Amino acid sequence: MVDKTIVQTYTTQNPAETEALASHIGLLLKGGEFIELVGDVGAGKTTFVRGLAHGIGSKDRVSSPTYTTTNVYRGRLEMHHIDLYRLEEPGLMSHSLMELAQDKSSVVVIEWPKLVEGILQMPAIRVEFSSSKEEERTLRISTPRSYGYLGAKL
Repeated sequence: MVDKTIVQTYTTQNPAETEALASHIGLLLKGGEFIELVGDVGAGKTTFVRGLAHGIGSKDRVSSPTYTTTNVYRGRLEMHHIDLYRLEEPGLMSHSLMELAQDKSSVVVIEWPKLVEGILQMPAIRVEFSSSKEEERTLRISTPRSYGYLGAKL
C-alpha cells in the first residue's frame, strides 16, 4: 500500500517563528511518529527540535546531538533526537531505530536521515529546510496520510 503524502510549505522570518511552528506540530504528536529533518548545517534543525520538545511538554534543554548522536527529551511523550551527521554507516543505529519503531509512546526525530534510508520501512514526516535570507527559513513539510491528524491541522 502506498502512503500518499500531504505537502505543505511554510516560511518563517526568524528562529522564534520556526520554533513556534514546530511547537504547534509537537502539540499534535501522539507517539509513534518518525520525523526526518533535512537541511544544511545551520538550517534551523535544532531550533525546530526545540519547538517540538516544547510542544510535547518537555522542560529539558535542547541541544544538537552531533557529538553524542542521541538526546532524549521527556514530556507527555518521549522524544529521541538523533543526529547521524558524523556516522559513515548505520551500524548499531539501525537496530536502535528498529527498536524505537516499536515504541508507540515515543517520537523519533532524525537529522541527516539519508544514512538510514531503506532500513526503516515505515512512513516518516519529512521536513526540508532552505534559506534565502539570513534568518528566514522555508520549511517544506511532507506528511504521510497515515499521519493525517497532523497534515490537516498544520
